[in-house]
Amino acid sequence: MSAPRSLAEERATRIRDHLETAAAGLQEAAGLVAEAYQARDWEVLGYESWAAYCTGEFALARLKLPEGDRERIIEAFAAAGLSSRAVAAALGTSQSTAARELRTDRTPPPGSAARWSPAAAAVESNEAPGRGRHMVSDLYR
Repeated sequence: MSAPRSLAEERATRIRDHLETAAAGLQEAAGLVAEAYQARDWEVLGYESWAAYCTGEFALARLKLPEGDRERIIEAFAAAGLSSRAVAAALGTSQSTAARELRTDRTPPPGSAARWSPAAAAVESNEAPGRGRHMVSDLYR
């Protein structure tokens, strides 16, 4: 037995709304994480380290991001000045995963634009991180 068309349409609309809200929330959360790192919020709140802060404050709220989103967030965090260890703590992933993502070739091979972003280029060229040019929100425009 199928649901009435109006109920199915309403459910589809609600799903779209939740997905759009989740994407916007992820973008905002990523920006706030970068701000917290740059402001050294873990010290203000009495944590021993960034990793302890992330575990204490966000352990239950961490998301397992799809690979493409994880790569964009890691690149944005790197552009904001987070180390691979800090990125790993923020995302609840291993340091080796974060370091591997940061080491991935950031310049597109001839004829391909694969795996390149402005944030990654900033990291590669040693532009000053987190000073307004390549921020988390830039990756989602």
